Amino acid sequence: MNSLMIALRVYDQPVRYMWDIKGVVILLVYIGTPYIVLSLLDSIERINPFLVEAARNVGANRWTAFWKIVFPLSTPGLYAGLVIVFSLNFAAFAVPLMIGDSNTQMIGLVIYREALLNNDLPFASALSVIMVSVNALLILGMSALAGRLILSRLEAKR
Repeated sequence: MNSLMIALRVYDQPVRYMWDIKGVVILLVYIGTPYIVLSLLDSIERINPFLVEAARNVGANRWTAFWKIVFPLSTPGLYAGLVIVFSLNFAAFAVPLMIGDSNTQMIGLVIYREALLNNDLPFASALSVIMVSVNALLILGMSALAGRLILSRLEAKR
């Protein structure tokens, strides 16, 4: 990646990805992408192709047919993929441990350090409960928001 960026003259010297938060973020995105792609693929495969064809027959171009038909019908798959990736990355442990530096502050690593390195099991367990609670609340909030957005779009079409 550094060689390509230097060849394209995006930057002059190599950027350090190992033992840095940039590498952690890039790897978490790389790991999470298949989950979103697979859930979107399943959602898009379930869309009746005659709906897009009907939109095209009444004068919609491809872009309009995508935004008015395909995208709204694939939002449940997008939401499912986002929830899966969020849940996996919220408590990421192995990637930040191996790629990040010793000061990487991600909740999974903080719990690990408190439990095993500092031998503070009560604090680590309290952090774990807080992490699970915050994760559940955020997923419930995302679910309510996505439900309102999706239902409001469907109710407005009637």
